[in-house]
Amino acid sequence: MKLIVENWRRFLSEEFKGSRFIDSKKRLFDVERVVEFAEKNATKYLKEDFPIDKLKHSLKWWDMQYADRGGVLGEEKTDIYMLQVDTGYPLLVVETNGKLSVADGLNRLKKMIALEGRKSCDIYLVPKEDTLQFEVLK
Repeated sequence: MKLIVENWRRFLSEEFKGSRFIDSKKRLFDVERVVEFAEKNATKYLKEDFPIDKLKHSLKWWDMQYADRGGVLGEEKTDIYMLQVDTGYPLLVVETNGKLSVADGLNRLKKMIALEGRKSCDIYLVPKEDTLQFEVLK
């Protein structure tokens, strides 16, 4: 578990500095701060070998994002980033009223399913109420 946390910290600092996610109420959250919180409380939030089937529904947003840009899955311009991501890092999943949403890691999730054929992955599963303290005020 320590290795997962160390690798994730390096990944965030190198790849996704400044990443954010938004909730259904249009509130903005800082990915790095939520993940740092989850890391510090890994015994509570890190779920290893979590079933990917429980997260697939989040890819609807990924598919819409690329369709809105005029892309079609399978075309180089829409898949290039997904092909380059490292799937060895936990996804950030937020749970709201029993529903799961991938807040960070959709490209990794897409690659795990489409190219790697994986059935499980490591995630940080954080209840929505635990993320509210990391809202980015406008």
